[in-house]
Amino acid sequence: SIYIYSGTPLITYSDIEGGWEGEGNIDTDPLFNEDYTLQAGSPCIDAGDPNTIPTGSTSVDGNPDVGIVDMGYHHPEIIRLAVDPMSSGGTATFHVDDCSPKSWFYLCWSLTGAGPTMVSGVGLSLSLQLSPPIGSIDPFRLSSSGTKQFGPVPVPQHIMPGTQVWFQGVSLDIGGVGGLVVTNMVPITVQ
Repeated sequence: SIYIYSGTPLITYSDIEGGWEGEGNIDTDPLFNEDYTLQAGSPCIDAGDPNTIPTGSTSVDGNPDVGIVDMGYHHPEIIRLAVDPMSSGGTATFHVDDCSPKSWFYLCWSLTGAGPTMVSGVGLSLSLQLSPPIGSIDPFRLSSSGTKQFGPVPVPQHIMPGTQVWFQGVSLDIGGVGGLVVTNMVPITVQ
């Protein structure tokens, strides 16, 4: 419900109990979890303004909202991957934080842009904010605190200054309860 002190607010793409006139508004049970994040099957998923670029997440797991933005509060994106500045012929260093302890980490990159791209494998499916073709390095194991500094590693000479590279990581906890964590996407311009 909404209480208006004065004026008439313009409200769009919202789930409002009792209804409200405006483009994309709905009046239905949002299907919240106990922590007020959206349950699978919520009518608020992919029901936000289609012209809004998704940032953050409507879920506290930190996985980014992709495609059409969801209705509702968006938790700030959790920064799990950081990349130091890179120069052609120099080195690159990657910093991984806040992932599942001792999980396997896959560092992926694209030279063609941000996604989204759906990736499916043996029993899993995920969305990366990278465009094909997507490259990756051999997976490495994260520490018991779910962190790791990877590098410095050489930047290939053929990667010229001004080249844009998009990076994203996937943490996969095969034996534990952490499951799958997709990091934030990091765009870098090679210097």
